[in-house]
Amino acid sequence: MDQAQVNDIARVSVFALKSPITALEWADLTQAAPTNASSATLLRLLFELPSVKAANGVLSSSTLTELFYLSVFKRPATPNEIATINSIAPTAVSDRALWLADLITDFNAPDVATLNARLDYLSAVDRATTSLRLKAHEVKLSAYTGALLNWAADPQLSEAAAQAIESGLSWSNVANILLETSAGRATYASELKTFSAQLAAQLLSRAATAEELSAIENLGISDRGQLASVLIDFFQNYRGGVAEYSNVTKSLAQKTAVGLAIQSSLPTLTITADYGLNDQGFAANQALVRSLSTLAVDRATAGRFLSQVAEALDIKAAALAVSGRGKAIDGYLAGSTVF
Repeated sequence: MDQAQVNDIARVSVFALKSPITALEWADLTQAAPTNASSATLLRLLFELPSVKAANGVLSSSTLTELFYLSVFKRPATPNEIATINSIAPTAVSDRALWLADLITDFNAPDVATLNARLDYLSAVDRATTSLRLKAHEVKLSAYTGALLNWAADPQLSEAAAQAIESGLSWSNVANILLETSAGRATYASELKTFSAQLAAQLLSRAATAEELSAIENLGISDRGQLASVLIDFFQNYRGGVAEYSNVTKSLAQKTAVGLAIQSSLPTLTITADYGLNDQGFAANQALVRSLSTLAVDRATAGRFLSQVAEALDIKAAALAVSGRGKAIDGYLAGSTVF
C-alpha cells in the first residue's frame, strides 16, 4: 500500500467512519488486500470489515453523501444537493467515497463558511493520515515481536516504537533492539551463520534446508537486524506458489493479530501481579501468544478469548510483556525507554 492510498483511506475515513481506524483493522485490511489493489478496492474491503460494519452499519452511496455533509459542513444535505450529487457522482460505494473526498479536496470555495469547512476537513485528513502511518508501524512491530520472540508488545512500547519509526528509526534497528533484549540474546546466537539457521527455524517452524540456508547466505547481509528485517518482510508479503511459505505468511498474520488483540485488551485487564519484572512474566506472555496464535480467530474473538484466558488462569498481567510501565528491566524490551 503506497502513501497515496493511505491518504485516500484517510480522506474517506474522516467523513465516512464514526471512529478512527484501529491498528487491528489496519492489519485486517492489509492482510485482505490483494497485490496492487486500487484505492477503491481497499475502501471496499475496509467497509466490509466486520468491526467497521458493526460500528458504522452497511454504507451505501446515499448514506455516504449524507455523512459527508454532516461531517464536512456540519449540517444535513438538502434534497436538491442529494439529487444533484446522485445525478453526477458514481454509484459504487467506494467510488462515491473517493469522488466526495475529491470534491471537497479540490473545491474552490465561493464563501468563507465553505472555505473554512474545507480547511477543517484537510486538517482532519492530515491528522488521520499521520494516525494511519502510526497504526501501520504498530502492526509491523507486532509482526516483528511475534516473528522473532513469540511475544506481544505492550501499548506503551508499541506507541513509542511507532513514533520512533516515524522519526526515522529503521526496521533493521528495531530488529536489532529486539535481538539485544535478554529474551533475544537467550534465543539467538551472535555469530551470523548460527543466527541465520536459528532465525530460519523460528520462521519456518522447522530446520531450514541446505538450499534455504545457502539462499540466505547469498543475500550477502552481515547485520543480524537487517537480515531479520528482510526475512520477516519476505514472509509477510509472500505471494508465491510454495504452499509451506504461504502457511508461514498466514502464521505471521495470526501472530500479528494476536499481538494487537492483546494490546487492545490490556486496558481492560486488571493487573494482579507485576509479571513485567521477571522471567515468569515473559514466559507467560509467550505462552499466551503461542496459545492464541494457534487458533483461527478473528480480532474480536481473540480479544474476548484473551480476557477469558486471563480470568481462568489468573494471568491477567501476563500480557504485559515485560513491563507495561515504561521501564527497561534487565535489557528486556519493556517500554518507551527502549526507543
